[in-house]
Amino acid sequence: MAQITFKGKAIQTSGDLPRKGQIPPPFTLVRTDLSETGLDDYPGRRVVLNIFPSLDNLVPASCFRSSAFGEAYGIAIMDGPMRGLLARSVVVVDEKGVVIHTELVPDIGQEPDYKRVEVVLK
Repeated sequence: MAQITFKGKAIQTSGDLPRKGQIPPPFTLVRTDLSETGLDDYPGRRVVLNIFPSLDNLVPASCFRSSAFGEAYGIAIMDGPMRGLLARSVVVVDEKGVVIHTELVPDIGQEPDYKRVEVVLK
């Protein structure tokens, strides 16, 4: 389990983000038109999985139909007042389906390092 903070208090996540060099777990998320999407829908393309997206050209998707995504990626918050939500994080998967960057934001009030993600995507 990873530990993050919320208003200075430690809270636990369900596990750890996939590591650089690993094949990420499969997932199913729901697009804004309520269709389902997953990694298999983006062969040969880079995929950025980002909780609270702030980058351009992303396909918004939700995990509201299942908690499996948060659990598989280790970002489901397990305790405290935010229990049941997902920790802010970024996972970048390259064209070959391999994780090339991850970030778990240490405090829920912070944003991920989007500039770093942009560098990774270049």
